[in-house]
Amino acid sequence: MTELSNIELLTVKEFYNNPQFVCDWQGYKVFAEDYGDDAPAIGLPQFVIYKDGKARLTTTEEAFKIIGTLPDED
Repeated sequence: MTELSNIELLTVKEFYNNPQFVCDWQGYKVFAEDYGDDAPAIGLPQFVIYKDGKARLTTTEEAFKIIGTLPDED
């Protein structure tokens, strides 16, 4: 996970208990919840994006754009 300042971490933790840094995207830091290995992904993708001291949930369109920039898993 990328190093976060305390303020960044507290802001992202408004949305997720265990945020996992995913990538940088269009000037945002992108995070997803780390549910552990046993938890299946359910529903549409959702991320928290952080920039300039503010965090928010992505729209569905943004989430799919972020996924499109990620490398394929083998």
